This record gives sequence, C-alpha cells and structure tokens, in this order.
Amino acid sequence: MTHGKFIFILNQYGDCLVTPDFNGNMYIGAKNSSEAIELLKRCKNVGDFEKISLKFVKDYGIDKNYDDSELENCEFLRRENIVTTNFVFDVDSNGMKDYIKNWFVDFLYVLNLCGYDIETKVCGEDGKDADWIFMSGTLTILDFGSLHSTIPCATETIEDYEKSKTDSYEMTPAKVCEILLEFNEWRRGAGDYEFNEDPTKNKDCPYSPAEIGKAIDTAIKFLKAY
Repeated sequence: MTHGKFIFILNQYGDCLVTPDFNGNMYIGAKNSSEAIELLKRCKNVGDFEKISLKFVKDYGIDKNYDDSELENCEFLRRENIVTTNFVFDVDSNGMKDYIKNWFVDFLYVLNLCGYDIETKVCGEDGKDADWIFMSGTLTILDFGSLHSTIPCATETIEDYEKSKTDSYEMTPAKVCEILLEFNEWRRGAGDYEFNEDPTKNKDCPYSPAEIGKAIDTAIKFLKAY
C-alpha cells in the first residue's frame, strides 16, 4: 500500500503541522490522492487543514486509536520544522536513510499558505541535496523526497468543491463532450497539457474529479439509451 501524509506550513520560519500516515492509494492518480489534491488546493487556513486532516485520519489513517477528544481537538497533528527537518537523503546503501527516518511515507503533500516562500532542501537527481523553495500559495507533492509536482492553490473553497459533488443537474451532450475531451487531452499530456520539465508550468485539468465522474456517468446513460 502507498502511504502519504500532509504538511501545512505555518510561518516564514518553516514551522509546520504534520498529519499521521494515511494508508493506501496515496500515489498520484489514485482515488485518495485525487481527493486530497482537490481538498488541499482549496484549503484557506489552518481550520480548513484540520478539517481535511480529520477526514483523512478517520477514513484512511493507519492509527485508529484516537479517542473522541483527541479527534475533536486535532491532537493527532504534530509540529515540525520543514527547514531543519529537511528532505536531504543522508545517502547510505539504499540512498534513503534520512527521508525514511523523518517522514516514512511515499508521498508528502506540502501546503504553503503562510505568505512567505520557504527555502529548504530536496534530493537532487544525482543523489545530492539541492535547494528547493516551497512557493507561497502552492501545494507541492514530493515522491520520496524528490519533487513530483507543484499545484497553484485554487480560488474556490472546499465548500464549493463539496457542493459540486452533490449538486444534481443535467449535462447536455455538448457539455459531456467538452469535459471528456478536455480530460482526455490532460490524461494523454497532449495539446496544452504537454509535459514541461518546470513543474510550475504544467497545467492541471480544469475540471474536478466530481465533474469528470458526472460526465462519464451521463455519457453511459446516453449510450444505453441509444
């Protein structure tokens, strides 16, 4: 199972809140990961982060031994410092000693809303440490200490996203085609979504997983009725 955890940077000094491990489907493209990205990139403050973390602790957390009071007060979150506890590999026989010691997960989702860019270190492609900046207003995803992607935070709120999942509306055939064609372009990395070595320039699909799912469901209904 692929593990992951969330990190919320609190201030310009690199102090942060860190969740426990989440177990299963936290790799990019998996259901739990997609949900995490949709929620985290709409996070606006610590309160939102606590709500998202609480949901994932209840649904996917490895440690299920928290009592009601600990859950209510988000006592499962621990404080770290993302600058002093960095992502540099202390290279040993497997090249992952420090990363395993500090984080022990495959994927880290790092959210910076503190208003400052935070400088730290990540593993370079040659196995040596490299400078890295967690830009303010972004969600950065790290795969075993190496950069996977950086996603700009969305203007929409978590409430907007949750509402989009529950709203019932009829999609026209034209709208279904629009959404699915755009999604297919993004999935194949074609057109406007061609891969760029600079992760900040990679475009994300403009439609949420909820909208794409609804378009697929509607397309199936159209085909069955044909």
